Amino acid sequence: MPTPPPILQVIQPIIDQRPNLLGAALRHGLLDPSQLDPEDPDHVQAITHAVGICPDLPIPQPFLTRLHGRVLWKHPHNLILAHELAERLRAHDHETIDALFTTLFHTPKPFPEPIQAALVELTQDGILDASQLSALHKMRQLAPQTKTALLRAIRSQASRKAALTRAQPGAKAPARAKTDPLLQAIRDDDTKHLRQFGLNKLPAERVQALLPHWLKASRETRSYLVAVPHLPPEAMVAALEAWTATGCWRDSLQPIARHVADRLSSHAVYAVIAHWIRGYATIEPTPDDAWLTNTLFRLSLDCPDEARRLTVGLELTRRRDALTAMVTATPDLEIPTDPTAQWIQLLSKASDVEAAFKIAPILMEQFDGWTPEYQRALAPSLLTLTHQALLHL
Repeated sequence: MPTPPPILQVIQPIIDQRPNLLGAALRHGLLDPSQLDPEDPDHVQAITHAVGICPDLPIPQPFLTRLHGRVLWKHPHNLILAHELAERLRAHDHETIDALFTTLFHTPKPFPEPIQAALVELTQDGILDASQLSALHKMRQLAPQTKTALLRAIRSQASRKAALTRAQPGAKAPARAKTDPLLQAIRDDDTKHLRQFGLNKLPAERVQALLPHWLKASRETRSYLVAVPHLPPEAMVAALEAWTATGCWRDSLQPIARHVADRLSSHAVYAVIAHWIRGYATIEPTPDDAWLTNTLFRLSLDCPDEARRLTVGLELTRRRDALTAMVTATPDLEIPTDPTAQWIQLLSKASDVEAAFKIAPILMEQFDGWTPEYQRALAPSLLTLTHQALLHL
């Protein structure tokens, strides 16, 4: 494995804990699968990332048995993976069976013979329900003899279901009285349909009529109020607290007044400012340095870690704006080929948001010591990494 440049030695502990970065190193030949430990979950995840793009990657058997079924189904024509899938199907492995029906196959090429035979046995064992049998019978990847066996099983299950239905006819559900569909969704805590009502366009009169019912609903249903206009301050505070507690951080927030933000709990203040930093929320009037300093100081008394994260986020925002200006003003430059530049290219493409949030501040400190020409050449990669880092707030 090539010796990493000095800049990578600083962030090596971060890379070792990031399966997606290890997987990228495997795909680029910077790491060999035999160097990884099959007992380490991060290393198993790294193999998963790598084989998803490079199915011909040599996978040691201890890793193969630990790969998720959906990873194997993405490359069923690799004979090594096909034999592993067949063994799992014969063992009635529900994870592998479920993954079969949630995988989108891009080619009608028939499955290899080991999988075809295992599917026939699975059908004969009566493991699949009627909907699974029907979905399987429609797959273009099955051989004619496999479809014949499936068809017999489908007909058998259909006959049994018809007999059961005749013996136990279902009663009709009583008709429900008509009501406001949005009010009904609120009362039923039907969050699946709430977003279909154009909440950000509700008139003030309807909001006031619905608000008493909405504030009595479950916390998740209350969280949808953040998208509703014309809320009084007390209702907006309740909505933001519910929105924070549920973790359903939707982008369609109504503008948030500073005096409302000042009344929020520490965790809700963090969520609001994090969304504002990322451009997903509007705070009115726009936060200035004095308000941010005071707010972060108060937050640090209760939640020092969250205050530090926002401080890093604000610094990365300033860096992002400077990098954006540099990229806009500078024509496309040739990317340097030295090891540091190659690793930064890899990190900008392969880092997840958590890793990027740790790596970006370190690289930006290094950035200040580079020559202007080197800065301009790597500015696009660092801008990508900074955008990714801010998503972790």
